[in-house]
Amino acid sequence: MAEVAVAGGAGPDVNTAGNPTEMAMAYLQDEKTDGEIQDINLGELDLTTDEFILDEVDIHIQANLEDDLVKEALKTGVDLRQYSKQVESELQRIEQASIKDYIKESQNIALLHNQITACDSILEYPYETLFRSQHYALLDNGCREFLFLSDFFMVTGNSALDLFNSIMGKTLSMFLKSMSTYVSDCYDSIAVFLCIHIILRFRAITVKRTIPALDKYWEAVLELLWPRFELILEMNIHSIRNTDPQKLGVLDTRPHYITRRYAEFSSAIVSINQTFTNEKTHTLLGQLQVEVENFVLKMAAEFPSRRNQLIFLINNYDMMLSVLMERAADDSKEVEGFQQLLLARTQGYKCDYNRFLK
Repeated sequence: MAEVAVAGGAGPDVNTAGNPTEMAMAYLQDEKTDGEIQDINLGELDLTTDEFILDEVDIHIQANLEDDLVKEALKTGVDLRQYSKQVESELQRIEQASIKDYIKESQNIALLHNQITACDSILEYPYETLFRSQHYALLDNGCREFLFLSDFFMVTGNSALDLFNSIMGKTLSMFLKSMSTYVSDCYDSIAVFLCIHIILRFRAITVKRTIPALDKYWEAVLELLWPRFELILEMNIHSIRNTDPQKLGVLDTRPHYITRRYAEFSSAIVSINQTFTNEKTHTLLGQLQVEVENFVLKMAAEFPSRRNQLIFLINNYDMMLSVLMERAADDSKEVEGFQQLLLARTQGYKCDYNRFLK
């Protein structure tokens, strides 16, 4: 079927002011072919069957003919087939231009992503920082609320505590539930220990102010934190005890990264524990120190010569002692223990060196 030329040329004359439907039908009636229409074998297709309903086709044709763009095209004599090709070509051109712009701006997009990531990292705070801010607000508002209730309602003792709990009870329960969720999946022993000492300090403030409203809450928080801290420390102790030096790769006489991590961890715990000392903490740290000392001896045994063994021990003891002395007191058990070990290994190295000279 040949294309219909609407504007000028060989096409039929059409009254452009007529109804769009009539115009379309006129095109179909006047359309010519180059030759006779050949017979078409429709096979088993029966156009008279009731199973095919063509009424909806007329509805869709009528709806398309009433479209504003189609009306405008028919009025101005636009070749709809050519117009559709132009539209498709324009869309492809726009798509290619968009791809080029995206490639051109890819570096700026990557830079923007890095900036957003940097902003996110700035907004992240350690849990213990949020914990302190939250409980400082609770301490301040809880004390003020208890004093107000006692003065306004003229109650004291258990009556004041019951009134306070009826107002603040849900808030305290929410805090405990949130902490329980965090602690159950936390393996940061220093963070947990900091939270413990934050509570110990805030409890001391309420005792100084003679306000017992938050006493039970402080105890409930400590009952959550202490067992978790002890469990993490015991896990560290078992981890050091079960470490096989032969699986750590090639060793040299420099301080080992495990002993450095222990020194930094132990010095942090010792420095925090100096204000509110806890014997259970000292006991666990002592056990950890024994396991680390045994671990250092096992690693030293991997060296074939006694000289390298002594150098390895001296370097590791000296490093651990230096890190500990930056934070811990000079008379702490950890500092004194490594001072004695370092002195003994240094004396042994001097004796071997003197024998070598003789």
